[in-house]
Amino acid sequence: LGVIAEQLTQRGYDMLLASHNTQNTQWLTQYFDSKRADGVIIFGQGDNAEIINSLASRVPMIVWGAEATENKYLTVGTDNRLGGQLATEHLIEQGCKNIVFAGQLSFETSLRYEGYQAATAQHHLPSLPAIPIHFTYQDAYQVCKRLLNEGEFNYDGICAASDTIALGISKALREHAPHHNIAIVGYDDIPVAAFTHPSLTTIKQDTQSGGKELVERLFKLINKEPTESHLLNTKLIQRESSKREQI
Repeated sequence: LGVIAEQLTQRGYDMLLASHNTQNTQWLTQYFDSKRADGVIIFGQGDNAEIINSLASRVPMIVWGAEATENKYLTVGTDNRLGGQLATEHLIEQGCKNIVFAGQLSFETSLRYEGYQAATAQHHLPSLPAIPIHFTYQDAYQVCKRLLNEGEFNYDGICAASDTIALGISKALREHAPHHNIAIVGYDDIPVAAFTHPSLTTIKQDTQSGGKELVERLFKLINKEPTESHLLNTKLIQRESSKREQI
């Protein structure tokens, strides 16, 4: 958001920040009908691609997230399937044999789960059902704690759908299974990931470049210039949480 605000300021524009309800198809067009907005950047398409598609032809709009060829709107984001695959392959390289994907499956996280499945299949390892966890520290902590208490947390590797999920699980393991030997990889590389203990191995989403690309492409849409979706580099940032002997 900071990068986006800076880029807009340089162009003489202000940023209006608002939460949205994609179940209401009028939420977006109201900003344009009332002349309050010239363009929009959407964070989080979730499972609402159909509704966003219905709005894409009516307003200049770009989405932060995964690209789908059947969608009419443009996106800026990482290769989610590749990210899930890189995370899982890294866990396999650390010696993990029983790896689980942790996160609620929506459009983008399902792609990360597909990457997890591809990696486990390639190495002839079991592909387990995803543990449904919402994108919060609290839910990840509570779900992990419950599974530990019930004796159902028998994994040696965690491929988390987000850093918040990874950190919530890590906290539960430290408190309720202090002698665990489980490797964890998150997704996003949020700033705090490098400063936790242990520091978090993660798939980086370059939000600095992403913010610039979002604004650049939005203004091309506003000015009716040709543009296209943009795929950012997808890479693993290796830190301490995936080193099983140090956990």
